[in-house]
Amino acid sequence: MNATTFLGRATIAFDPVTAAAAAAGADNITLHARGLILDGVSVYAAASAAAAAEEEEVEVSDVWESGDERNFLVIRLGRLLREGEALRADVAYTGPTDQKPAGAGFYLADRYREDGEDGEETFTWATKFEPGYARQMFPCLDEPRLRAVFTLWIGRPREYMSISNMPKVRGTPVHHPLSRGGSKFLRGCVRLKRGCGGAHFLPKIER
Repeated sequence: MNATTFLGRATIAFDPVTAAAAAAGADNITLHARGLILDGVSVYAAASAAAAAEEEEVEVSDVWESGDERNFLVIRLGRLLREGEALRADVAYTGPTDQKPAGAGFYLADRYREDGEDGEETFTWATKFEPGYARQMFPCLDEPRLRAVFTLWIGRPREYMSISNMPKVRGTPVHHPLSRGGSKFLRGCVRLKRGCGGAHFLPKIER
């Protein structure tokens, strides 16, 4: 991460595919994303949630964004969805910290020099996810009735501080030239209700 961009990876586990979604011929996963540059998308499937350890990679035939105010990120698979299977999407991306509107998503909140022009420059980044700005930090289901609990990892230089409105689970040293320390926070939102899985898979979205 630098002052204007950050690297991210979102892993999203979905409710099992509903009979309605499978019967409708759904062949995609639809998320929300805005202003993010995708670096890689993978999807994995298990026959059921109980068999998650036996998941296999599913071919991704196309990935595209709606390009309108809906901010849909559509991940089209190389086959139709199967009733009861548990899907997991893994999305690597790069995001800017100066998206519009100002102060939305993950953004650069402040930068200053402690001792005048010759002092070390210090940066402060912050998040604002309401009402619909989480999609500017990571691909997700950014809709009130679909929001779920998520875990947030922050990779940062050791001399920086991470602050959250939820308890820190643990800190882990990270051996990476750009990130010499890390913190894990559990962010609490409304859990995804059972039976909403069909809402993730839209059968008739076209470019």
